[in-house]
Amino acid sequence: MGESDHYGFSLTTFSPSGKLMQIEYALNAVKNGQPSVGLRGLILFK
Repeated sequence: MGESDHYGFSLTTFSPSGKLMQIEYALNAVKNGQPSVGLRGLILFK
């Protein structure tokens, strides 16, 4: 079992090395995800 197995269950539990594993999981998800763009527009003329 790795460090994340014991400390990844809580948002406020730090691992012995001082990491919040939930933050590490979120950063890894961002790295592995596909880029996306959201657009919202307004039609001025028809």
